[in-house]
Order: sequence, then C-alpha cells, then structure tokens
Amino acid sequence: MLYNDQSSQKKKLDLAVVDMIALDLQPFTIVTDEGFKKLVSLLDPRYDVPSTYTLSGKLLNQRYTDIRNKLKEDMSGVEYVALTCDGWTSRATESYLTITCHFVSNHQLHAVVLSTKPLTNGINHTSENIAASIQEIIDEWEIDHKITSIVTDNAASMIKACELLKKKHFPCYAHTLNLVVQDNMKLIQPILKKCKDIVTFIKQSTSAMEIFKKEQNSEKPLKLIQECPTRWNSSYYMIERILKTNEAIGRTLLKVRKAPQPLSVDDVCVLTELVKVLDIFEEATKKISGSKYVTISLVIPVTMGLYNNFKPPRSPKNGSRSIYVAST
Repeated sequence: MLYNDQSSQKKKLDLAVVDMIALDLQPFTIVTDEGFKKLVSLLDPRYDVPSTYTLSGKLLNQRYTDIRNKLKEDMSGVEYVALTCDGWTSRATESYLTITCHFVSNHQLHAVVLSTKPLTNGINHTSENIAASIQEIIDEWEIDHKITSIVTDNAASMIKACELLKKKHFPCYAHTLNLVVQDNMKLIQPILKKCKDIVTFIKQSTSAMEIFKKEQNSEKPLKLIQECPTRWNSSYYMIERILKTNEAIGRTLLKVRKAPQPLSVDDVCVLTELVKVLDIFEEATKKISGSKYVTISLVIPVTMGLYNNFKPPRSPKNGSRSIYVAST
C-alpha cells in the first residue's frame, strides 16, 4: 500500500526529492526516468514519486517560501550586512541581476543569495534601472537600513547605481586583478593564439586526441584546457597544461596532417616565464575570493605583496615571489 498524501514519511521523501533537484541542479523530469523510479521503488516500495507538475508548481515553491521565511527571520536579528551584486546575460540573451548578502551571525560569516531575477526593465541597462532593480530586492528583504556597502565590478553603470542608492561602493578586487592581467595579456596575443589553435585542433581531431594520449605514455593522460575569453586564469590553466604536455603535443602535431605548427623554443621560454607571473596573480585571486572568511582586510597586504614581487629587486638576493611578503 502506498503512502497517503498526509503521511509524514511521504512529506519527508517529497522534501528530499525537491532538495536533490535544487542542490544537484537536476531537471524536474528526473522523476520520470526509469532508472530513478526503479531506484526509489527498491529503496521504499510504498513511495509514489510526485509528478513534474507537482514538483515545479507546488513543492518547490513551498520549499522556497519556507527557506526564505527562515532566512528572513534569521536576518532580522542581524545589525549590519554587505551586498555583492553582479549583472549577467543568459544564453537566451536575457539580463539578470544576482544579489548576495554577507553578514555575521553567531560569530560566523554567512553568504546567502537573496535573489537572481531579471532586471526591472530587461531592455534598459542604465544605472537608473539597475538601481531600481537592486532597491526592489532591498525592500523585499527589509535591509535598507542595515547595508554598510555594496561590492560590484568596475562597470560605470554599477558604480553610478550605488551612488543613486546612496550606498557606499567597493569595487571587486578580484575583478580588478582580472582587468589588470587581461590588459597585459594583450602583449602576447600571437603566442596565446598559437596555444588556442593547438588546443582547438587536438580537441576537434579524434586521431590527434588518440595520438596525444598515447604520446604522454601515462596511465592517466592529461587533457588540454581551452581558454575562456572573459577569465584570465583560464589562459593560465591552458598554458600550464600545455607546458606540462609540450613534448607529447609536439610529437602529436608532427604525426597529424594539416596540424598547426608546434611551439618554438622561444615560445616555450616566454610561456614558462609568463606562468611564473600568472601563478602569483592566481594565488592572490584565490586568496581574495574566499566566502568563509573576511577578505577586505587582505586587500592592502595582497596588493603590497604583488607590488613587492614585481618591483625591481634592491639586490640579487631579494628574489622572493610570495604574495605574503607584505604581511609576514
């Protein structure tokens, strides 16, 4: 006999299914998959999995409301909060705004996403529209009087939006580092293009990929990493992987027709030195991007550490390359 709708066990299982879909980013249609239904039947034959309509139209909405009310209750006792805001465009070219709230409760730092929703006017990306969209969320959560600052990227529209909201603005330090590195990476675009062409060729050629794996002579051959244009550290990961597998890459390209030219000795020398520089920025970016600890106090020490690494040394003995020079 199946559980009835008022059964406490069925409610627990329904809740577990909703949480699984939300936490693991699974589609609602997973409940119609034969493998999933078979697994559930073996675990508890009395449980009838809810339909996709019930999940999306009722259970998920109720779960969201319960969590939202609990979070709002928890935040009511918080005196100060800070916000981080980011605008982004979906693959369907729809404009969204995500707002994350940061606060200290019970001596612990918390970061919770308050909202991810379309801009009030999706066509208008002006600072006024962004400010109005942020204000809607602030009013919804009743935190206007608690906000100490808002962190955004360096976009002029975001900075102006904070001015309109009359909130203190802090530029995202990690984004600033990204802009610095991206700007300087333009100086080596020809070599970067060679790297991207090599990665694209091997990834798109079945025969080249097989040869590349065999040439590494390893039980767990490495895969090449392609650059993402908006993230400098993806270039770092791509170059680092190319340097690790450069010998296998060279032998592969010589064995496949219409392959791009392998990297020259000069290219490898430049990339080797470049990785040493990018490694420092990578360490700085990771350190400043933490969500479980306060990061604003790290901005000055990390900046000074970067400065000390790249300024001309006073003597040949001064060769330290750690970003923690300033704080030790």
